[in-house]
Amino acid sequence: MDWQRLDRKATEALIQKAGSASVLFSAQTSEARRATLPFLDNYALYRLTNYAALPMISLDYLVNENTPQNGSAVFYLDGSTTPILHALRNDTFNLSEETVIPYVNFFYKNAPDPEGDIYVIEDLESLVFFDLLDMEQQGQLRNNFTAPQIIKHSDGSIEVKACLVYQGSLVKGDVFVSKDGTVRINNIYMMIRSTPAYHKMDH
Repeated sequence: MDWQRLDRKATEALIQKAGSASVLFSAQTSEARRATLPFLDNYALYRLTNYAALPMISLDYLVNENTPQNGSAVFYLDGSTTPILHALRNDTFNLSEETVIPYVNFFYKNAPDPEGDIYVIEDLESLVFFDLLDMEQQGQLRNNFTAPQIIKHSDGSIEVKACLVYQGSLVKGDVFVSKDGTVRINNIYMMIRSTPAYHKMDH
């Protein structure tokens, strides 16, 4: 994800939008960053980080950049699906062949499964732990890896048949994204169990 660092004035404005959490940040000790989300027209992803706090505090928000006075302009990403789905209902959800994988990875990054990371593997080069696998596992992964296959359905949903990191294992599965933004994974097939490390998505 491509982040832009905000200047002090924009950082102060974001802190004011943070509600009760604003007491945790100041423009002198905190940094604000912004990232565009390709599947939303008006909301962008913002991150506030207080480097002076021990431990360091970092909170993420969805901010509607075009309706600053609207009561639903800011949603704190609290680890549940609620703020994500609220933002989608207050915006245009651009679900397409180009945006479905970024959306799925964003969804599970910000509403994580308690059993471990979940995300779509687009290519083997993105797996930083590939070299930590033994030769047999590497060969097994190469032989079984397939690039994501995206299928559009008539009801507006999109299905992605893909290889995934799923709760600490490498699997194949069918990821379904509905037009309202809900995500489910079916038909999970194990490729390699208990990977040596997680490939954390870009924060």
